[in-house]
Amino acid sequence: MLNEINRIRGLMTGNGAQLITALRTEGFYPSINPPVSNVPDTAVPSGFQIQLANPNASGTIYFTLDGADPRLPGGAVNPLAAAYAGLIPVSFSLIVRARVLNGSTWSALNEVVVISSNPPPLRITEIMYHPAPVSALELAADYTINNDFEYIKLQNVGSSELELNGALFTQGISFVFTNTVLAPGEIILLVKSQSAFTARHVTFTNIIGEFGGNLDNSGERVHLVDATGQTILDFTYNDAWQPLTDAYGHSLVIVNPLAEPATWNTPQAWRPSAQPDGSPGVTDPNLSVQSYALWVMDQFSAAEQADLEISGPEANPDNDPWSNFQEYGFVLNLKSADAAGASMVNLLSDQFGVTFTRLNFATDVLYQLEAGDNVNGPWRIGSAELTQEIVATTTLTHTVRVRPNQPASQNARQFLRFSVRPVAT
Repeated sequence: MLNEINRIRGLMTGNGAQLITALRTEGFYPSINPPVSNVPDTAVPSGFQIQLANPNASGTIYFTLDGADPRLPGGAVNPLAAAYAGLIPVSFSLIVRARVLNGSTWSALNEVVVISSNPPPLRITEIMYHPAPVSALELAADYTINNDFEYIKLQNVGSSELELNGALFTQGISFVFTNTVLAPGEIILLVKSQSAFTARHVTFTNIIGEFGGNLDNSGERVHLVDATGQTILDFTYNDAWQPLTDAYGHSLVIVNPLAEPATWNTPQAWRPSAQPDGSPGVTDPNLSVQSYALWVMDQFSAAEQADLEISGPEANPDNDPWSNFQEYGFVLNLKSADAAGASMVNLLSDQFGVTFTRLNFATDVLYQLEAGDNVNGPWRIGSAELTQEIVATTTLTHTVRVRPNQPASQNARQFLRFSVRPVAT
């Protein structure tokens, strides 16, 4: 058997070259060879530089990095192509398309996929996934679906220009980037409907297109890849993270655009936008004047601040059931003893729930809401399990009523638990 395999392989040796020779004889293949490169089949290390070489006696190599063919239909040089003049530095994964031009003769195209160990510094910094209801004026203008006001804001958080051609969303929404180059720090918008968006917001010049599909109001996976298929961002947002963003007009805003991409999956990485309708055209202003450190300065004297048994997050100077950090997170009264958690429980028809106040813009607090069928768990989170309703708002706080979606009965018990804990910022 092995001898037969080797015999067949021997018959195939040189077939490629023979085919090209035959095609050239018939005029179906260029008379000059395409450029060659030093790009390996594996991921290239940081600092790698692409070298192109002309295997012919003469001619000029033209190449592109944006997905375009260096040769236009008809034979002219693509204005987007550059003549090769030396090593090409690689910052991120890209696709090089190159040809040799000798006189009026073009070589075949050589497409080289360069996989870098560094993903592009493109970040989703704001998501309007569940916009506020349609207003009377918008209804009069024939805008009837609030999902048409969805948008996603992206930013180049790197220090150099970033070409996005060929990058695309594979989960959440559908959109393929074409002819898009972002300057360092530049912000762009993808919108569900440009006409609806501009009806609600002032006109922005940084809208680059409309996306297909919708952002799920309950949360879903969002996956963004570059032209080579390498992941840029892959995360799942949840409407339970920030109640103000769930049909109450605010968008989800990333706290730190320079953080590791893995943090996009965590609730503490996001906050509600400073104002209703978000800040689609600019960086959302950080209005956070809320932090445990500032709260301590407001609540305690200098001497008390120096004594962690009085002002520390686990301390309880008013001897109620709540620690200092819980008083801060739940906006309780440190100057008097607050009742136990039972005071937050409420009954609504055949359902029970809890009502509590939370801070709008504090990024050092994580609120955790869970439902379960047993007091020992397992515990579940998300809008499939819990409904959150905002019953009151102020400039810096909002009061939330939470109830399980499954009604309690003699045969089905329901448990809720909620907590507040510090997050490193």
